[in-house]
Amino acid sequence: MKAKLFSMAIASLLMAALLSGCGGGSGSTGTVRLVNATHDFAALELYTSDTERASGVAESTASGYIELDEGSYSFRLKTAGSSTTSLSSTLSVAKDTAYSIVAYNTGSTLGLAYFSDNQSAPTSGTAALRLFNGAPSAGTLDVYVTATDADLATASPAVGSLSGATLGSYAEFGKGTYRIRVTGAGDKTDLRLDIPAITLADQQVATLVLTGSGGGVLVNGLLVNQGGTVAAFKNGNARVRVVAAVTGNGSVSASTASATLASSLQSPSVGGYVSTPATLDGLSLKVNGVAIDTSTISVAAGDDVTLLVYGDAASPQLNVLFDDNLPATLSSNTRIRLVNLVNGLGSTTTLNADYVAVADNIAFGYASAPASIAASTTMRLEVTSPLRTTPLYSATDVSLAAQKVYTLFMMGDAASPIAVLRKDR
Repeated sequence: MKAKLFSMAIASLLMAALLSGCGGGSGSTGTVRLVNATHDFAALELYTSDTERASGVAESTASGYIELDEGSYSFRLKTAGSSTTSLSSTLSVAKDTAYSIVAYNTGSTLGLAYFSDNQSAPTSGTAALRLFNGAPSAGTLDVYVTATDADLATASPAVGSLSGATLGSYAEFGKGTYRIRVTGAGDKTDLRLDIPAITLADQQVATLVLTGSGGGVLVNGLLVNQGGTVAAFKNGNARVRVVAAVTGNGSVSASTASATLASSLQSPSVGGYVSTPATLDGLSLKVNGVAIDTSTISVAAGDDVTLLVYGDAASPQLNVLFDDNLPATLSSNTRIRLVNLVNGLGSTTTLNADYVAVADNIAFGYASAPASIAASTTMRLEVTSPLRTTPLYSATDVSLAAQKVYTLFMMGDAASPIAVLRKDR
């Protein structure tokens, strides 16, 4: 009898060990949450295969942690209410480990990063912070973590040349309040985000995720606390430029309450982008010193915008272009568009690149959608009009670099049109 009971006990122990090894035993679980770090996916859902795990995760928020048995899973992301999978990835969950699945934009589609949330607490009196560039379209970035009153001109980046979809290492900072500024790599004048004050608490562990914007150049911030809340630091600015294309070489001036957008810009010419609060408070636009109506102009934070001022200087016209400065999806491609501002031409214009039409029949005062074409150092560009037997503009050996975005502005008047090719990013 004793032998029989002993055999049953051994069998029970073996079965328990087998179940534990298969991931079905108590304590063999990890946790996962979804962080929506996108800028144009209003809400996301997380699935493992066909099982919904998190729903309605809004932009700049995170779901709660979801307990899963250790093992490999096919994680799927869907936009809220959609039956279509936007992105899927096979990832592993380890025992006693927490993870954040971070969804971010790669152009107009989704990307996914997978972070473990098991960093040990830093030294007492400090916080641990790392950076993730979840804005690949913005390119390579420098990140400065400084005192709130520090001069950027004399500061050194906490993280330099952080490329897209790259996760930096944790660095320790004394607990306190800091100013975080993000610039284009190697260019302190190219300010992409300014967080005036962000407080790091004693032994806090966090990841600052840089997220994209509608224009493709400015970025936002999302502070993801390990095992805790997330906090959004939205960029309140837009980038605005002015194009002066009125008759008689008229001048155009533009400003907001906080920035000069154009100072006596003489037609025909293209101004540079200026970062200014997207509310455009105090917007003033003048042609030859005479104010024109700007009441219909409205832009969103993160936008890149071009204000076209064209036509007769005595009664100028205004059009607002919302610029898509995202790089081409293919790494070997460039993007280019055409803007028709030729006064008195009385017809549409067409842009040909290496004898292929990439912008057809663009009306006066309007722009084509950017065309994605193979980059080249020997591109032939030609702009034609159905009313002309010869091109309005023709150039050979034009260099258009991969992953850059260009606009060809056709300006001047019908008798002597002028082309300005501008690299937008």
